[in-house]
Amino acid sequence: MGARQSFPTVDLRGRVAIVTGANSGTGYETTKALARMGAKVIMACRSQSRVEQAMERMRKELPGQTLDVAYVKLDLASMSSTVQCAEQFMSEHDHLHILCCNAGIIGHQFELTEDKIESVFQTNYLCHFLLIARLVPAMAKCGADARIVSVSSTGHVFVGNMATGKTNSREAFNRLGVYANTKLYQVMMTAVLQRRLRDTCVTVTSVHPGDDVHEEIGSQAWLDGFTAVGRLPSPAKAAVSIIYACVSPQLAGHPPVFMAKCRPYVESVEASNKSKQEELFDYSVRLLREHIGEEGARVLGIDLATVSSPEQTRLPASQQT
Repeated sequence: MGARQSFPTVDLRGRVAIVTGANSGTGYETTKALARMGAKVIMACRSQSRVEQAMERMRKELPGQTLDVAYVKLDLASMSSTVQCAEQFMSEHDHLHILCCNAGIIGHQFELTEDKIESVFQTNYLCHFLLIARLVPAMAKCGADARIVSVSSTGHVFVGNMATGKTNSREAFNRLGVYANTKLYQVMMTAVLQRRLRDTCVTVTSVHPGDDVHEEIGSQAWLDGFTAVGRLPSPAKAAVSIIYACVSPQLAGHPPVFMAKCRPYVESVEASNKSKQEELFDYSVRLLREHIGEEGARVLGIDLATVSSPEQTRLPASQQT
């Protein structure tokens, strides 16, 4: 089984963090840990009532501690909501030190968002990239160690394959495959962002949550029981690697592209393919051209004037229905 994994306790006073999907599961545990260390943590979620319940629970679990937590609305199935979330944050804060892209879904059926994009792809991957693009200017100017942490999965190694051309195809939809692909894309985008942000104070890594998660991850048994609660650790244990990636001093500057159990993990051959990474980046930028914003484009080295229309990237409507 190996040694039990843990994360260091560091002083985060004066630092600001955003955690998506922060009201439950690993997002809740990550939020609680960062707040306990003194960070101001913005809980980016769809439901304000559920966030308020999570805040109350957090205060009960940490009695006597002053926790600086706040809510901002974020629906990752909506580009406009994602932009509004980032704009609200930027209007209230000058700097961002930690962005934890934790939220995710496993779709049970094919569904298009209001943006006419398959919902799992947009929620797990595309709008997290949009959020990064909108917020990276606040991270790049913080002048200190800033972290972007994307919660991926070792499942991308065994199931994921680059299939952006079929993103909006109802016929090609497979819930396990689509989910694994989004986790693959997170790892691939991490590699691209590492290259594009190498001269800034922003470091980027992707991480598989959990301690002894999916010990039989390569087997058919794992595929059959992909969402079975009994195969997963508690959220507190699952969050350890995420929190480690957010705060460990050892990762400052040059973190690995992908981590599991608080140490580097070899990503798939597909995820390591530089040409496919850049292809994914270009595809994503085309889809998001109208929403990325000039500041984010500048930091990421994107020339929006040369990016083709997103309508030229999406599949024809006949393939969407």
